[in-house]
Amino acid sequence: MPTYCSVDGCSSTSEKIDISFFRCPKDQKRSENWKRSLGFIGNHRYADLTPEQCHSRIRICRIHFSAESFSDIPKTRLTTNAVPSLLLPAETDKYTQTPDKLSSNSPRKKALRHKIATMEKSIASTSRQSLETKITLEDVTKFLTENYSGKSCDLLKAQLFLLDKAPKGSRYSDDFKQFALRCYVLGPKAYKKLSAIYRLPSKSTLERYTKNWMVKPGFNDFIFQCIQFRAIYLKEKEKDCILCIDEISLKSNLYYDISNDKIVGFQEGLTETSIIASSALTVMVRGLASNWRLPLAFFFYRTSANADDLKQILLTTVQKCKSIGLNVLGVVSDQGSNFQKLVKTLNVTQENPFFVVDNARIVYLFDIPHLLKSIRNNFFSYTFVLSNQEIRKQYLETFYSHDKTKQHRLAPKLTDDHIYPNNFQKMKVKLACQVLVTL
Repeated sequence: MPTYCSVDGCSSTSEKIDISFFRCPKDQKRSENWKRSLGFIGNHRYADLTPEQCHSRIRICRIHFSAESFSDIPKTRLTTNAVPSLLLPAETDKYTQTPDKLSSNSPRKKALRHKIATMEKSIASTSRQSLETKITLEDVTKFLTENYSGKSCDLLKAQLFLLDKAPKGSRYSDDFKQFALRCYVLGPKAYKKLSAIYRLPSKSTLERYTKNWMVKPGFNDFIFQCIQFRAIYLKEKEKDCILCIDEISLKSNLYYDISNDKIVGFQEGLTETSIIASSALTVMVRGLASNWRLPLAFFFYRTSANADDLKQILLTTVQKCKSIGLNVLGVVSDQGSNFQKLVKTLNVTQENPFFVVDNARIVYLFDIPHLLKSIRNNFFSYTFVLSNQEIRKQYLETFYSHDKTKQHRLAPKLTDDHIYPNNFQKMKVKLACQVLVTL
């Protein structure tokens, strides 16, 4: 049903014009102010209504409110102290109010009705013109395509298509997800700030998207392409890096990968075999001047990679890193027997602790925590001689047996785990460091 303005003599309706209507407030004080301002007093038909009844029955159109009465530009919300003040019936004595039928055709009201009709025609004409000149989404897209190009154009067009979409109803193309992923690689914090301005895929969306990438054992070219994109924005000093190579034991198992129609679990080093793998070799690169690290490749082996395979993997990794702009300065590994053979194969010695790749020296280092454990193990197994003085584990055991019985100990951190470690405790770097500090 159409809505009618309750002001005497006002012909505004929701059918004739697109205009806002407002209810009378429920608050007692504000309701009385409205009724007094509107002339709903004395013998008026609305004079005896309660605030709740006024709120239910009375509707006032927006032409009766001043500009200061609205809290928004479209004039659809009133301020808390708004009171109708425009185009209202003349104030009359509440005891001698003229009946509605006699006052409806007064000269003043006729003039107001004529003015309202003129304004209605003007508004209707303006509305028709705005509809005729309305800019569509296709017009904006065409303008962007003709005047802009590249990723900025794609970003703006994607934002336009997402304007009327709910946050959980957004759909992104693969190209846009790749663009967002590049932005995320440059910096998660910066991506979070951009997400507050633009409609970008969430972190979980990007993670689901990258899960579809097939990462195979060995070198994957797309991994180096991603790192190359990141390296472009690094400073020259931040490109200095070091390679880390390590092995980890695996539980032997075979499973069928349905999506790729392949059985996973066999040895896949530089060559594939039908031998079930029980260890994995991983290669990682880490920045020296800045805190960043990225995995590069992994390989499956039956027991462990031999020295020849390690050499080929190492040299290939160094060359690939150099080709994408990284500056490899060193290599770090543990002291496994295969890595010790690798050191000999590369002709690395105490006098020349480096090998050369493409006329560039690369220092080979054994992992410092492993060196500490090796020193501790040799100390427990052999006698050290320094400045013609012998150092034996026996002396440490004697000291510990006396010190642990005292209330105020000289070496309170020493325990039986330090002096008599089992095979698992021998792998803990913390215990080895505390033993060497005591000496």
